[in-house]
Amino acid sequence: LEVTMAASGRIPVVGDTTTLALKLTNPSADTIAMPTVIVPIPAGFSVDQERLEKLVKRRTLSKYQDQGSEVHLYLDSLAKNSTVSLPIVLRAEAACDVALHPAVAYAYYDPEVRGSSGALRLEAKRRSKQPRLRAAASPFKARPLPKPQLF
Repeated sequence: LEVTMAASGRIPVVGDTTTLALKLTNPSADTIAMPTVIVPIPAGFSVDQERLEKLVKRRTLSKYQDQGSEVHLYLDSLAKNSTVSLPIVLRAEAACDVALHPAVAYAYYDPEVRGSSGALRLEAKRRSKQPRLRAAASPFKARPLPKPQLF
């Protein structure tokens, strides 16, 4: 199995989405039964489950499991010498600059048939109108400590 993963070129702001273009290719002369892809979801992002549901309804995926830090994608099969595109939409939840581990694909019933993508870097920016968090001012006034007494 061959896996490629690329991020869209634009940097999202918190609350917006970005798309990972995931492609799964079967270069062999045999159909692969139930290929499974594990896509890491980096800190600061969440997966858009509505988009994954659309892939299930179109029968591109047979099912998916959102594990929080990764999403597992299950296909019924992948025909010989074919490629399937799996767009993964991520929502930026926090401003961040993170490394995204490679996506891994394998044949569910023959795990030695496998492949992985390269690693990526994802970034999300804070909205310009979002206030920065600051330490609250203390209502207590500072005063010097008393001198220690010797006994």
